[in-house]
Amino acid sequence: MPVIALQGMRGGIGTTSVTAALAWAFQQLGESVLAIDCSADNLLRLHFNTPFALARGWARAELDGGDWRQGAMRYSENLDFLPFGRLDAAERRNLRRPRGGKRSVSCRRPGAIAGSCWTCRRATMGRRDRRLTPPTGRWCC
Repeated sequence: MPVIALQGMRGGIGTTSVTAALAWAFQQLGESVLAIDCSADNLLRLHFNTPFALARGWARAELDGGDWRQGAMRYSENLDFLPFGRLDAAERRNLRRPRGGKRSVSCRRPGAIAGSCWTCRRATMGRRDRRLTPPTGRWCC
């Protein structure tokens, strides 16, 4: 599956909007799309008519000890999206803290479009899944 990763240099320049627009355009062309929001601002969900008060997302599931897939939502037949999830400042700091030395979120289906600075790579230790891991020691740019 092709992966398109978008990274905004700072907030407010439209990376999330472009991510949503690309996701919509690809699904209009008949492609199956999973748009992943890796920004703690958690704004991608608003482009897909998700209520502002909804806290659901991959980071929320991760902190609650659940599977990241619990945060995924379906917008249309070919368009799914995975919001970041609503976290307070203390929860964001906790998410940044590595567990077992390496910060990662396991996944089996990387997004066709990932709106952040996270990348997808093959997991080590003989596992056949993939992991979303930050390419640097920083959470986000």
